[in-house]
This record gives sequence, C-alpha cells and structure tokens, in this order.
Amino acid sequence: MTALPAADGRRARGDATRRLVARTAADIATTHGLDGITVGGLSTTTGVSKSGILTVFGNREAIQLAAVAEARQVYIDVVIRPALSAAPGTARLEALLDSWVAYLRAEVFPGGCFVSATSVEFGHRSGPVADA
Repeated sequence: MTALPAADGRRARGDATRRLVARTAADIATTHGLDGITVGGLSTTTGVSKSGILTVFGNREAIQLAAVAEARQVYIDVVIRPALSAAPGTARLEALLDSWVAYLRAEVFPGGCFVSATSVEFGHRSGPVADA
C-alpha cells in the first residue's frame, strides 16, 4: 500500500485566492456595481495575476456569483447569526434589526449594504447572477 503524496499547497493557495478575490469583488460591487467588477481591477487591487484569477474562477460571471455568495455569508455572519441567540418573536426581530443597523454603521462593505447597492442593477435582469 502506498501513502498518499503530501499536499503541495496548490489547493490551499487556490482557496485563499478565491476568498480574497470574492471579498474584494463584493467590496467593488457595493461601490461600482456587479458589472463594475473586472478581472483587471481585481488583479490590481488584490495583487493576484489576471491568469491566477481566471484559473480559480474561469470567467467574470463566476466572479460575480462568488461576490454574491461572499456578501450573503457576511450578512449571515454579521446580521442573522447574532440575532438567533435572542428569544423567538419580538425579541428576535428587534435583535435582527439591531444587528442590521450595526452592520450598516460598521461599513462592512465600502458602499454600504450589498443588497441595496446591487439590487437595482440586477433586479430586472434574468440569469444566474440575478437569481443568486
């Protein structure tokens, strides 16, 4: 029986690149819209080569989808999860509203609330990014 080869770090580097680029894309989307996300802009901002970004994501739509997924996860972590510790009913609703206001005040994204910043742009469109 042969031992599995030790990981060469490519997967870990790819995952780190994916997280960095997705978060940066979400930040850009709040100030310039989802259509404002470009591979060149991401490369300049993150220091990751254009080919490195495209190796991880494949295309611009995949980057936009990753930005939406990242923003969703941030919202869950910062707004929803803290409110779940409150008792069900009015207390939880108040906690949710308090968390949401704190999220806006903390300027988690440079352009404010991701949904507010991007929903007008994609609300009338169809396709994977609009559906995300």
